[in-house]
Amino acid sequence: MMGTNYRITVVVESGLDKNLLHKDALSAMESVNQSMSTYIETSEINAINRLVANKKMNVSKPLMEVLQYAQQVSQLSDGAFDITLGPLINLWGFGEDGRINKQPSGQAVEAVAPTIGYKNLTLTDEALTKSHAATQLNVSAIAKGYAVDKVAESLERNGVSDFLIDIGGELRAAGQNIDQEVWSVGIEKPQLTGGVQEVIRLANKAVATSGDYLNFILIDEQRYSHTINPKTMAPVLHKLALVSVIHDNATMADALATAMMAMGEERAWVFAQEQSLAAYFTIRSGDGAGFENRYTPSFAEFIESDY
Repeated sequence: MMGTNYRITVVVESGLDKNLLHKDALSAMESVNQSMSTYIETSEINAINRLVANKKMNVSKPLMEVLQYAQQVSQLSDGAFDITLGPLINLWGFGEDGRINKQPSGQAVEAVAPTIGYKNLTLTDEALTKSHAATQLNVSAIAKGYAVDKVAESLERNGVSDFLIDIGGELRAAGQNIDQEVWSVGIEKPQLTGGVQEVIRLANKAVATSGDYLNFILIDEQRYSHTINPKTMAPVLHKLALVSVIHDNATMADALATAMMAMGEERAWVFAQEQSLAAYFTIRSGDGAGFENRYTPSFAEFIESDY
């Protein structure tokens, strides 16, 4: 679902219909995907991308929620998070146009530059306008987190209070597991071979992770991450390999992790402390061979000490 794997674990009484739970959870995910995927021609997000400048378009309540969350994080992060990066995502080979084998030209980047920027969007309670017709939205850095929250709502409506939801590495936990303990969740090592480097105990919280080690391209032996810095209009080239954020909901955790991944290790560390975020960072050493882990005081509360 949504181009990735999902897993939903529930602890339920025998009387609850598991097929119904799964059906409703699928419906919640499919609804988000149908509305917000740039890969679906008829999606609501693509209708916005075809919208002419200064024309108002009414949008659904779920998409408006995502747009409002996105704008909030954009303002909070001074533009490090930005959902108007659609043209750049395509130019750098991470969008629906497919992979590239050479770096986009400076002229190509300059051509789309005026269309980039969250301030090109104006939101009212029910509608959106774009100040530039060519502004293209891509909400992939927040939509998975939002889908996690929608699945959580569907489970709660059906009377489930103990669950763990995972959509592509964005997770939300509630209640307890089958052993009547708080859910244990692993933060993986930032490498293709995987492995767990830390275990956290997640009680009625969400956690999202952004990293540069799974989705990247190689051009002339240079590795380019899928995370694009709106300031430089290019993939990030700093030492920050992974950011995990614990938050009350997965939507905010998803967006905040992406924002800090775009910032880089120094600015993200300061930002996390200024905002009192529960954040975990894995930073590459100077030669790239090793890693340093650090986390904010509020994240330390969730770490399983005996792991």
